[in-house]
Amino acid sequence: MDMKRVGPAPLSRESAERLLDLLSSDDGFRARFKADAGAALVEVGYAPDDNALTAALCLQLKTSDQLASKTQISRDRAKLQENLNSVVGFMLAVEFVEQ
Repeated sequence: MDMKRVGPAPLSRESAERLLDLLSSDDGFRARFKADAGAALVEVGYAPDDNALTAALCLQLKTSDQLASKTQISRDRAKLQENLNSVVGFMLAVEFVEQ
């Protein structure tokens, strides 16, 4: 069975660290992230691939959503870092993918 990678390009460790640095300290970046996660991710060094799925789709907040406080992000940084670096996509049997 052939497998096809499905999902966004992963954030590098450095991009994830920079993202958490800015989300826990920079109000301007937090506003940019809430408005446009994709542009904010590029700002921290994320390089989306040609896949239509990007990390921004997973991280984009709805306008009614609240971003965790800087204190909460700082407090839970290790857990957030682990989550950002652990999910890097999954493989899906080609038979289940529309051609």
